[in-house]
Amino acid sequence: MAQGASCSIWLSYGLVLVLLILCTITVMITPTESSSAIPLIRQRTDANTTNAPKIDRIESTLEYPIGSNVKNYPYELIDRLVAQQGYANLFDSYPEDEEVDDFTFHNRMSFSDDDFEDICESQKPDKYPQHGLTMDNKNVTIVNTKNFTQRVEMEVCRKQGTPCVMCDNQFKKTECRQIFLELTLHAFDKSKNQIYKEKVMIPASCKCMVVRFKGF
Repeated sequence: MAQGASCSIWLSYGLVLVLLILCTITVMITPTESSSAIPLIRQRTDANTTNAPKIDRIESTLEYPIGSNVKNYPYELIDRLVAQQGYANLFDSYPEDEEVDDFTFHNRMSFSDDDFEDICESQKPDKYPQHGLTMDNKNVTIVNTKNFTQRVEMEVCRKQGTPCVMCDNQFKKTECRQIFLELTLHAFDKSKNQIYKEKVMIPASCKCMVVRFKGF
């Protein structure tokens, strides 16, 4: 009887210990109101959205960091500064060609030939951007008004991340990737009320990339 009672006591202690361990683990993994992870994310998001120009989402839903139709865009102020600071005669239909990595990025030309087929589906819109990003994710207000325009030719992947047409096989996997280049455009510095030049990221091409399997 004594041995049976002893076993019952040890079994009860064991159950209590298991319950305590489970409660401790639950408390450790359950988020609390004082947790700093979610507020920190909110703070970073709020800071980015309040400091950046508000972009018309109809124009900026594609996967490239450039947009048009900025709300509250300072058209009159930019027109006045461009004229006052002597930039009026520098605007043309197209920006200057940019030299990138020892080659020149020229304005693209379209050719129609039934014998060729694109292996990555893309679109090539002409844009008059009013907002962009630098390589360092700095927000840039780009000069583009009715009086002073900067037209930019781009190529944007329609289905980024999808396989290239008729290119996959058992030895390799392909993927369409968006390629960006830097293009120097005239921009507006709100803090200094000044027109200046800035390098902005432009979607330049939709390229087929080969993803090699491990061991090859």
